[in-house]
Amino acid sequence: MSEKLNSTQAKARNPLSLNAVDVLLLDSESSPLHTLFMHQLTDIKVIASLNLRQIISALSLKPAPSLIVINTENEKIDAFNALIRLKQQKSSARIPVIMVSAHENVDDRIRAFSLGCDDFISLPLRQDELNARLYSKIRIQAKQCEIQQLAYNDELTGLMNRRGYNQALSSEWARCRRAKKSLSMLLIDIDNFKYFNDHYGHHKGDELIQYTANTLNKVCSRSSDSSARFGGDEFVVLLPESNYDNCAHLAKLIIDEFANSLSKTMEIVPAPQVSISIGISCLVPSNLNTPINLFNEADQALYQAKSLGKNTWQIAR
Repeated sequence: MSEKLNSTQAKARNPLSLNAVDVLLLDSESSPLHTLFMHQLTDIKVIASLNLRQIISALSLKPAPSLIVINTENEKIDAFNALIRLKQQKSSARIPVIMVSAHENVDDRIRAFSLGCDDFISLPLRQDELNARLYSKIRIQAKQCEIQQLAYNDELTGLMNRRGYNQALSSEWARCRRAKKSLSMLLIDIDNFKYFNDHYGHHKGDELIQYTANTLNKVCSRSSDSSARFGGDEFVVLLPESNYDNCAHLAKLIIDEFANSLSKTMEIVPAPQVSISIGISCLVPSNLNTPINLFNEADQALYQAKSLGKNTWQIAR
């Protein structure tokens, strides 16, 4: 598995914490704009930083801020380059960006909007109008996040749904192809789920699906890993830059974690005869293969695992 930081490690090494931040200000903490925000916007949390690299790293963690504000007047910031970088990053592309300037320059406005800026504020501005524009963007972002959650996440488990998986697969496939890095997939199925569901009822069946999702969240801890409920009792995990050995190790951890706490968590004793089987595939994206190949190989490996008696993993060969 690649040496990317998981979220806990990243927080430890990155002093910029975005927990419950409403506004991230790309500016110095001693600037008049930051002072204005801190004094006037008393009911929202504002964090200021000049370190763009640190900001982008922090944005990969959750929760993300509702709004990013760039002070174009700070000479230590290349405001337009920062805007480009923020809109290019997956973690910040959907976060609204407001640029603030003390000068009324139409060319700067046009350039900012063409690069994806959501609003351009020229100072001085009445305080009530500034507040209204900031709060409006925060409200809109909150609503968009809610819609995004409903559209791309499974209601029962909180994992990505089929639509979210398709989007993540397309994005990771393109990224790994550009970088000439591997992309691996774990296709996971709950063994004997129909028996369990029929015997214990749909309510317990839903609990078992939630328990499986929680197991994936616990074991697949890298920020780059993506877990989804593919449908019914089937799940999929995307693992960028992971080789077969690392994927096999992770698959074993998932199977063991699933089995170890099943009876206690599900409050069913003795433990029902349910387990999970996993199929593993790994490809380096190129013009010789497609995401469908990655899925089909994982599906064939899952079939092999089932044929061998279930409760195991197999690698596509």
